[in-house]
Amino acid sequence: MKVKITSRIGKRGKVNLYLNDEYLMSVPEDFWYSSPVRLTEEVDEAEFTEFLKTANAKSAYQKALELLSRRDYSSRMLANKLAEKFDSEAVAFAVEKAVNAGLVNDEVYARRLAEELVRNKGLAPRRIQSELIKKGISLDIAQEVTENLDINPDCLIIELLQTKLQRVLNAPKGTRRVFQSLLRKGYSRGAVLSAFRQLNIELDEE
Repeated sequence: MKVKITSRIGKRGKVNLYLNDEYLMSVPEDFWYSSPVRLTEEVDEAEFTEFLKTANAKSAYQKALELLSRRDYSSRMLANKLAEKFDSEAVAFAVEKAVNAGLVNDEVYARRLAEELVRNKGLAPRRIQSELIKKGISLDIAQEVTENLDINPDCLIIELLQTKLQRVLNAPKGTRRVFQSLLRKGYSRGAVLSAFRQLNIELDEE
């Protein structure tokens, strides 16, 4: 059985393809114009299946480039995002190509995210490791990154108490709220209580 594939110029460097005059998909212009299918009026089923497989892979990679132009992704996060529109084979092709091109690097992504979590949220290494894993980073990389963070958790607690959390301390039940907040950030109970003692902060009764 033969099928007919036609095309129309789409938007943003895409070509819209039609199968027997019904919309099929959009592909990058360079892929379509270099494809032998463009030069034939009809293709047989085997040719069409191979064309569709290659087109999906190319489109998935093009989508990956669009996503990566807006923000960083871990390999797993990128795969999950692409899986919303493409099959598993196309997703695997796109992610592997992005990794090989140096556009996706889980170690670099993990280090950058870990530093942001310390700087912006004051998280402890234990909580940072959990957040990295949630973002699709492997346990091995997450452990290595958090172990190599250049921070002193005890000093960071004191810094938080003297800056970002200072206003909360003065509110009703403020010390209890701050205590719970620091535990959620991943600091141990002993480390938080030690910092309270150093700054002469009395913990409110529950």
